[in-house]
Amino acid sequence: MMQKGNAMVNLSLDTTELRNRSKSLRATASLLDDARIDALDVASVVGHDKLAGKVREFGNNWDTTRGRFREHLEALAKTFDAIAETFEDLDRDLENALRRKK
Repeated sequence: MMQKGNAMVNLSLDTTELRNRSKSLRATASLLDDARIDALDVASVVGHDKLAGKVREFGNNWDTTRGRFREHLEALAKTFDAIAETFEDLDRDLENALRRKK
């Protein structure tokens, strides 16, 4: 609980849920490793030069975007873990401070 003016404010955070979300984000990021598209193979069988070019372009863009998306998911997972760790440390510190006061 924190005091704001004359009112007490409860702050509650489910760190287990944050860590579970972090694991989910990492699992999703890992799945992106397998989401590669072999655009050259697909482009070779579409039968139309302009369409083949678009397929190759999509494949190249997808690889770049997929990599960036994976990096963002990993960064978000690390942030969730850091938040959970910080709140757990804070909770432990507050508990120790209260025990010392008794």
